[in-house]
Amino acid sequence: VSTQSTGDCEVNADNAETDATLLRKQLASLQEETGTLRKTINHLKGELDQQQRLNTALVQRNAAKNAVVSSEPSLHHHCPDPRTESQIDVLKKQHQEEIRRKNYDIKKLKEELAA
Repeated sequence: VSTQSTGDCEVNADNAETDATLLRKQLASLQEETGTLRKTINHLKGELDQQQRLNTALVQRNAAKNAVVSSEPSLHHHCPDPRTESQIDVLKKQHQEEIRRKNYDIKKLKEELAA
């Protein structure tokens, strides 16, 4: 034997129906959000794939360019100087003396122009 009246049952049924309607709306909202997130993920995966392909192509191009450069003879080849240290010191002193003479000549020419 039930102690609930017919009015109470109707209220409970209305509440259950309202709850069901609310749950359906929440479900629809969540499904829409899930769909949007899936589309965004797919779009981002596509962009990531494109970036990875681009990076791979750049790496390959740089590797090919470096291979070409490394196969070319070096323009800055430096052979060891066959002269002895004393010869090198003499040449450095001669060079310094030439620079001093040129600086002296420049100074004298400037003085002449100023006069």
